[in-house]
Amino acid sequence: MDDDRIIALAQHLDIEIHLIENNVEEITELAFGSYQYGSQEYMVLTDDEADKEMERNAESHVEDELYSIESHLRQFIDEDKMIEYYMDDDRGNQLAWYDNIEHTEEVDGTTYYIYRTQ
Repeated sequence: MDDDRIIALAQHLDIEIHLIENNVEEITELAFGSYQYGSQEYMVLTDDEADKEMERNAESHVEDELYSIESHLRQFIDEDKMIEYYMDDDRGNQLAWYDNIEHTEEVDGTTYYIYRTQ
């Protein structure tokens, strides 16, 4: 098995690697760092990638909130402070939309952070 992210997710799900290699169990890559196992979806990220995804997610939240506020009020809102507010939350709450839990698995010295998204 070449994909360490799939190995990390398999470890997290307690699936033996040979079952994936022999197509008995299937983990499908949806996009970079995003995987599907049955009806469940997960993100499998390194620490830096999880931080970047957290920031992207926080920026998205801020944009959503700002668009819902009347345009004349936007001038009074400090977007950087709002992003800081979301960044102060833990990554599990922001990235694991299904259960709000950040899980970790280590493969070949790299720690992967796993977030169930569906």
